[in-house]
Amino acid sequence: MFFPPSYPLFFLISITKILLVFLCRDYYYLNNLLYLSKNKTKNHLAIK
Repeated sequence: MFFPPSYPLFFLISITKILLVFLCRDYYYLNNLLYLSKNKTKNHLAIK
């Protein structure tokens, strides 16, 4: 199969964007869990 020269770069950029989105979501989720567990609340089990 033939691809234009910019195709691999475009593919890499889109994968990087998706990974960044997932990393940001995990980061905020973990921050929220840490914050809630510091406050000694059980609310994080009910809030999903």
